[in-house]
Amino acid sequence: GGGGGAGGSLSGSSYPHGGVTSTSHSHNPVGGAGGSGSGSGSGTSMGDRRAREIFVGNLQRGVVTVDMLKELFNTALQPFVRDPSVQPVVTSRMDPTGKYGFVELRSPDLAQAATQLDKMELCGKPLTVQRAKGYSNPTGGGGGGGGGT
Repeated sequence: GGGGGAGGSLSGSSYPHGGVTSTSHSHNPVGGAGGSGSGSGSGTSMGDRRAREIFVGNLQRGVVTVDMLKELFNTALQPFVRDPSVQPVVTSRMDPTGKYGFVELRSPDLAQAATQLDKMELCGKPLTVQRAKGYSNPTGGGGGGGGGT
């Protein structure tokens, strides 16, 4: 009986080792990202940056700061983010004149949601919130391509 137990514990200790190989370890996060739908977005992060970026104009010069923009969109878009610990805004930057800025968000969906803040007042001026200039509306991705043929 005892001998069998020792044999069992031996194979037991080697089993988790085999389970946590580098392949299975890296496979898990990749599969998870693909499942949540964010995998495809992060794969082309440079290409779709414009799709995730919004233009914010008509800012109150000398009053509105980059941090204020970040705070505004993080607060407004928080309901659209599933994980409360994740902030919707990746980066925000402003024109040196302070008249307008750009806010990069985590997904094109968030950028689309952010356009609903158009005409919202910040420091007494109605904001202009729209998709960044280089952005062109995608034609429905893979699904749209299938429908086209």
